[in-house]
Amino acid sequence: MFKSLPILKKTVLFAFALLIMLGGVNAHAQSGIALSSQPENVKISANGDSVNAVVVRDEGGSFFLPINRMETGLLLNKFGARVTWLVPMNTVVVGFPGGKDLRFKIGEKTAEYGGKPVQLKSGVRMLGDEPCIPVESLAVIFNLNMALDEKTHIMYLDPIIKDMKLEAYRGVVKFEAKGTAPLKYTTSKLTEPDRFVVDINNAVLDPSLEGKDFRHTLTGSIFVSQDSRTPNRVRVIFPMSSNVEIEMRENKDKKVLGVDLVLPQMVAPVQDMAVERITRFKVKKDDDKVTFYISSTGPIQYEWRRLLPPDNRYFIDIPKAIYTGSYDEKLDVGFISGISVSQISKDPDPAVRVTLKLEVPSKVSVEPDPEHPEIIKVEISKDTINPVVVQRQGFGVTKHVVRGGIVICLDPGHGGGDPGACNGAYGLQEKKITLDICLKLASMLKSAGWNVVMTRTTDRDVSYAGSSDSRELGDRVGVANGVNAQIFVSVHINASTSSSASGSSTHYYKDIDEPLARNIQENLLAAGGRQNNGVQHDSFYVVRNTTMPAALVECAFISNPTEASLLSSDEYRARLARGIFNGIMSYAKSANLKGSVVAEEPEDDGSAKLKEMADQKKRAVEKDLEKGNNEGDPDFGER
Repeated sequence: MFKSLPILKKTVLFAFALLIMLGGVNAHAQSGIALSSQPENVKISANGDSVNAVVVRDEGGSFFLPINRMETGLLLNKFGARVTWLVPMNTVVVGFPGGKDLRFKIGEKTAEYGGKPVQLKSGVRMLGDEPCIPVESLAVIFNLNMALDEKTHIMYLDPIIKDMKLEAYRGVVKFEAKGTAPLKYTTSKLTEPDRFVVDINNAVLDPSLEGKDFRHTLTGSIFVSQDSRTPNRVRVIFPMSSNVEIEMRENKDKKVLGVDLVLPQMVAPVQDMAVERITRFKVKKDDDKVTFYISSTGPIQYEWRRLLPPDNRYFIDIPKAIYTGSYDEKLDVGFISGISVSQISKDPDPAVRVTLKLEVPSKVSVEPDPEHPEIIKVEISKDTINPVVVQRQGFGVTKHVVRGGIVICLDPGHGGGDPGACNGAYGLQEKKITLDICLKLASMLKSAGWNVVMTRTTDRDVSYAGSSDSRELGDRVGVANGVNAQIFVSVHINASTSSSASGSSTHYYKDIDEPLARNIQENLLAAGGRQNNGVQHDSFYVVRNTTMPAALVECAFISNPTEASLLSSDEYRARLARGIFNGIMSYAKSANLKGSVVAEEPEDDGSAKLKEMADQKKRAVEKDLEKGNNEGDPDFGER
């Protein structure tokens, strides 16, 4: 609406010439509509774009623009408009793009815009023989707020924010502000606590939105206020936590400003976990905390998530788990009212949910019991935390599949909406090649007795569909660090604008990475047979931010016709996987790398008998699953 149009060569209308030709305005038309005050200079700010103008006030304080002034022509140009005075009809016409006209009959307070009546406080007034149109008319037809700062002599014509809404969809909380004209904004951050600020400059908040509470259980309250007037500014403050990503969004005409709060989707480690049974629960109450134990028939993963006040619930989800009993423990300790357990999904992807019914945002820890590695230990403290600034999601594993096996995290580069490098001539995408190599490599490592964790095992984004590059990289690192992997290897395919570029390289960043990188590079060359591009020191995010020895492998160039042809071959991809495998094994041997530390089995306190009983029931459940019976044993949920 405020798009600048080419300035008209002639913006001053020939009002006086027309008056002479047509006899001017009769005394009757001027009666009661003459302006007695003197013109004054002001600056008019139209949605932040300023022009100098001449205005005249009437006795009621309304402002008018004399139509014959150059300044008026420049201002109307901001609105894509020009003015014409039809003297015989005592009518002033302001024409706008699209064929709509704003028509004023001199002496009448009702104007006409696009053929429809527009009610104004005042119509056209006369300054001598010069018609003056009310500034208010521009504010009314464009739905703008008009205000004058008497100190600075600046008049503001700014958009009004008429509507705001907050909604959540698939892990994204969307906030939208809708204005009557394009919205301009700046962003900043505040600390202690961390907050994200969006200042919508040159805008006025509709009175109906003042003090309105915008909140969602996943994000907390979003504060909206008219932060300043003349100049006008609306401020929106979003609570932040370390794991929430904020993205700005605009529609085409910029009248809708969107802020997306992207909540991290659970990025659980991908392992070959078997379906296990949840066997028993135990609650221990102390003066300052409640401890809750969850026992299972074997190694299990868990994912946790907390909501924000006033809904303080805390969820612990256990994928690939079955619980057919009924558990709902009432607690009268003040900070937690109860704990419940339910089967939230069944075959083929069974999952169990533990719900902590917190009365306040209590401090909660979820981890394997150090003395019993197949038990999840949950501690709920009476101490509270600030839920806005702490991590609100996470995951863990009670123990790995192979007891005492080395834990390695494999990261197939790219995936989902990010195809990586491509070669259309050969129908190749980096994301598919890296996944295939990593799946082959994982199979080799598992056969050697290793615990393999993968950032993805299918063609998907690691974080969530459409996630940003920074989120993807952060979550890949998070998987490796979260499971305390002892080695991290990220597999990629190189590309260049030159089709002659070729060869293999392995990249490292930390000092502890270099021996791993050198072992992989040596064995990759032996297996792949390509040019040696060396072991290179680079600041790649995934090798820089992982806490364990890490390497990023560039197997070959997808842009090179010879290497693209090789990468098209399943046999060659297997050779690459074998080369990386040999390098990893060589490194592990030279580093005398041992398996993950797992707590010893506790001395027999009756748990061995319970485990045997659980194993028997587990075997019975597995038979039921084979028959398609998902109900299991209703008496299995022993407390």
